[in-house]
Amino acid sequence: MYRVLVVVVVALGCGGKAQQPSVGSAAEPAAAVARPTGNLVWVKPALAPPGDDPLPPPPSPDPMQRDRLMVLDVAAKASIDIGEPGEHGRVTRTAAGDGAYLVGLHAIRMIHKVASGWKTDDTSLGQGFSVAPDGSSVLRLGAGGLCVAAPGAADCSAKLALPFEAWDPSDTAYTSGNRLVVWDAEGKQDGAAVAMGMKLQVAVADLTTQTASRLDVPAIGFLATVSPDGRLAWIENQHDELVLAVAPLDQLAAKKTFDLGPARAQSDAQCTFAGERILCVVRPAFALVSLSLRDGSIVPLERGLVVPGAVFPSPDGRWVAYLRTSETLEDSKWLMTPVDRAASEPLPIDGGARILTWLR
Repeated sequence: MYRVLVVVVVALGCGGKAQQPSVGSAAEPAAAVARPTGNLVWVKPALAPPGDDPLPPPPSPDPMQRDRLMVLDVAAKASIDIGEPGEHGRVTRTAAGDGAYLVGLHAIRMIHKVASGWKTDDTSLGQGFSVAPDGSSVLRLGAGGLCVAAPGAADCSAKLALPFEAWDPSDTAYTSGNRLVVWDAEGKQDGAAVAMGMKLQVAVADLTTQTASRLDVPAIGFLATVSPDGRLAWIENQHDELVLAVAPLDQLAAKKTFDLGPARAQSDAQCTFAGERILCVVRPAFALVSLSLRDGSIVPLERGLVVPGAVFPSPDGRWVAYLRTSETLEDSKWLMTPVDRAASEPLPIDGGARILTWLR
């Protein structure tokens, strides 16, 4: 489910002190940007049935009339068809970033590169709602917490009790150190309570030591975005001013704050880390902006309506693919641009398609 994103105008504060941001790219001189590389995994939707029947058609015996799993070579801008996507919910990129696990209700498959291109294979990992990026464990729902199972094992090798009962398996994030971050679902839904000063609870499950700890994050609203290298970002109230805070997961007290400036942020926000930048879709226009965590500069990347949640930074954090649409959701287009300047170009992906992940 997509969540509403945030108007964030930030500046890096030295010693934790917020500073006023600058707008535009003056703080970051233009430089030659390396062309994007890697591969976008996407699902090409089946051809729509004729007529106005709102019900989906039954599976067709013709493979070309069903959804197809595609891999786009970003540099060459050419896609190959590697078969049907099958059932899948969560998509977890492997630790090396050159493959991904496609987690379905009954099976877990893997997409990876071979000499002849790309392919998907069934795995012996068993069932679960997620797979650790290094493939060392499969995560399942367990009574009172998180069930950590060895690949292919029927039983849990560890049961981790979480500090809260309500949590959404699909709303989790992996980060460095083989850790899984889990949000308190009830706290995220109780916006009034959070706005009154109640802290957002976050559980950090260490899958190597098979332990779980709790973090109390002084967030206003529901923003708690995790970076691949283990940083947490959230919006909090400091002296009646909304600021963005960023800190390592294991050192929240060492947070650095970012001045939100005159544009007050929406508290029910979500942003995405891209290297040393944070990408956000801002209201009310749902434009895409890029915020530097080094000097606080702000670069508008897309002034059109960007679909919340359909923002995919490249593995190296230098480019981003995103879906631009209209108020009527017609004329949707997948585009990509460098994260530090507005230089969008079209991607040869259908506007009605879904991007799953960006691999190396």
